[in-house]
Amino acid sequence: MDVIVKTANLSPRILPSLLHRETGLDGFGCYALSGIVDFKNNRLLLWVLIVQADFEEKFREDELVSVEVCLDEFRGGNTKPDFYSFELDEYGHSVIFGDFEVGTDTVCYMGGIEKPTEFIDKLNIRYGNDLIRHQSEHGSDCLTSAEQNSLKRLQERYPDDLQGNATPTED
Repeated sequence: MDVIVKTANLSPRILPSLLHRETGLDGFGCYALSGIVDFKNNRLLLWVLIVQADFEEKFREDELVSVEVCLDEFRGGNTKPDFYSFELDEYGHSVIFGDFEVGTDTVCYMGGIEKPTEFIDKLNIRYGNDLIRHQSEHGSDCLTSAEQNSLKRLQERYPDDLQGNATPTED
């Protein structure tokens, strides 16, 4: 067998609306629509739908890209990939080789496609400002520990972009 071809169960027209329906959030998503394991050339070739969505600004960009990765790059821990058991999960979020599973976004990164950092930064800054606003309106105990940790990381990463200081300082 020279190649194995697989297709995700969803059509490209359904996936963009699925991102909004699943999460209702702004974000970035990678969905593997189909792929080929080419044993002769030792390659995985994926066709991936990349979705960027900012629903507050009614912005959305969808792009269909091909990603090629050498099979030798798939390794990790004690689990060895079984390339003859190639599958795409139901929504195209993951690429599966037997017991070995890797996220589609990771495969994109391995193939040289990076997340749009400017877009992600904008969403992170908006989220940080929302947390700061919520904390200033409802008191310092209103955030969960996960939200507090997220806010701390965002303040360290974007010190000049967030509105004010999330924790009141005493004079």
